[in-house]
Amino acid sequence: MPQSRGTIRNSYPIPVYNFKVSLFDTGIFGIPGLDTSGANVQTLSFTGVSGLAMEKEHVVYKHGLSFLTGFDVIAAQPKVVNVTFKRGVIAKKGELASWYKPSGNFLEILFGKKKRDVRVDLCDEKGHALVSWTLRAVVPVKLDGPSFDASSNEVAIESLEVVASSVSVEYH
Repeated sequence: MPQSRGTIRNSYPIPVYNFKVSLFDTGIFGIPGLDTSGANVQTLSFTGVSGLAMEKEHVVYKHGLSFLTGFDVIAAQPKVVNVTFKRGVIAKKGELASWYKPSGNFLEILFGKKKRDVRVDLCDEKGHALVSWTLRAVVPVKLDGPSFDASSNEVAIESLEVVASSVSVEYH
């Protein structure tokens, strides 16, 4: 018996090739906060996003009776998250370089103006978000240019590595 489109959509894994990345400007005094009005949102295309992980530090506690009862493992603070964004180099499109480039402005450094929130949406065939990962207080830490090879005909790819203070995931 053939399955309906709704059954397939709700029971099969989602393909990873249809996603979009949205960058949100920081709020007042550089405090990150998602602006849901869409006024300060920049949507960029990428060929790949990697490193979307949630991980916590852990503490191993051993007491005097640990040889009998075993030791305790306690979850501690969340770890910072390293995420890498890759995209093709496009003429006159230097958004990643301008975000990464240090401004030298003391107030920008003091109030974290370079921090942004980032949302990665995994979309269906119509472009509607099915799963969203939200990165908070994202700071760019490394910008890699493309590798050049005269004997190759590959596309020039640049990558931006960022550090986020937290990651959350939402299923729509």
